[in-house]
Amino acid sequence: MKSWREKKEEIGNTASSGAIAGLGSPPDDFPVVRKKKKKLDGRSREFKEKVKQLEKQRRARQVKELKKKYKKVIDIKNSDLSKEEKISKTIQSMKEGWEVIYGGNLKRDKWRGEFDFLIINKNLKSKFGNYSYEVIDTKNSNKPKPDHIIQLGMYTYM
Repeated sequence: MKSWREKKEEIGNTASSGAIAGLGSPPDDFPVVRKKKKKLDGRSREFKEKVKQLEKQRRARQVKELKKKYKKVIDIKNSDLSKEEKISKTIQSMKEGWEVIYGGNLKRDKWRGEFDFLIINKNLKSKFGNYSYEVIDTKNSNKPKPDHIIQLGMYTYM
């Protein structure tokens, strides 16, 4: 079986996934969205807004692809819930066995975070039953950065 790094090299090193090399591979059916590089000048407010818009579009394409592969996909990110309500909805969705949870929120002790995706893992049992979840956090980067790894670790802790 090829490593995630080898798979990325095969497709031109443009895959976006938070399952960073060394922490495991994303599910084989996780959609890889090729990044379209656009040249943006400066670090102005407009630049930051454009980056946010491009990230939102990329994640929307990923959600669309996941909906083709999984029957039970829930979008918590775009709901009109408060942060506390999103935490409750995320936990409820995990208990109900949703296959993909997009933009959920988790909290443990003083830590709180919003992940990109939780993907069901039917090969590993947890307190929810005969399944568990893997955190997938997408980044606009070809190489993992230390803060990406710490972020994934914190989501897993929560």
